Amino acid sequence: MYINADTTKNFFDINQDLMIISEFDALIKKVGKKRSSTIMWSIYLAYHPSSGVYRKFSNTEDREKEVNKNYNHHEAFVDFREYDKIIDIFKKVCISKAVEYLSNWEKQLKEFDDYIESLTFQKGAKEKIESLKQRKELWDMFIVSKKDYDTELSSFKAAFRGTYQGSVLETGELFD
Repeated sequence: MYINADTTKNFFDINQDLMIISEFDALIKKVGKKRSSTIMWSIYLAYHPSSGVYRKFSNTEDREKEVNKNYNHHEAFVDFREYDKIIDIFKKVCISKAVEYLSNWEKQLKEFDDYIESLTFQKGAKEKIESLKQRKELWDMFIVSKKDYDTELSSFKAAFRGTYQGSVLETGELFD
């Protein structure tokens, strides 16, 4: 699913179809629309591979700290463990298989690059050369995954453009 990502707006105002999901609806009813939006943006920033915070930090705990420090500040601190079930639903609903697959590839390539950098030519020239050959094969496979992701993203964006006319519920006209 494509998430409209503008953290200056209410998460559920720009991703209205997610309000239908029982767990998200229950969150809105429990803490209110404004607080639930803050929680959902925090989850997006910490857990969605399209988020800059996600890309910067490979460690989940570091991402959560960064979000609480720079997005939520102290007055809106989010205890992520309190929302583990919401996080699981978010990942299942909002992160497509192509995005998840691409993200996993990026992690594996990073680990492999770190491993190659740890090798020296003096101690293991043959192993380093073989690893560099494998690296090219892995990158070629990653590029195929990236193309799949780009195709999926283009199709989602195309659904938001063009001649599509939103319903009165989607456009908010029903409540004006």
